[in-house]
Amino acid sequence: MAPAYASSMSVGAGVLSPSDYLSDPGSLESAGRIRPGVEVRLRRVDGGFARRGEHGGIEVKSAAVAQGYYRQPIERPRTRSATGGA
Repeated sequence: MAPAYASSMSVGAGVLSPSDYLSDPGSLESAGRIRPGVEVRLRRVDGGFARRGEHGGIEVKSAAVAQGYYRQPIERPRTRSATGGA
């Protein structure tokens, strides 16, 4: 077993292999290296992209990310109008 980052909508975006954490025990504070074919970015609360050391929501793009729910139509993203309504 190895530490990893995943969510209910994606499979294993990052994995910390035994060789990684044996060579650097401090790496146990991370979810490991991003797997090939996976793109990960952090978005700040204000909508901009987080830089190194900043906090943000994790966004994952890969072929392993769910494209919807079984037997449910894909919903369109909600956008807010100029007045703030949905």
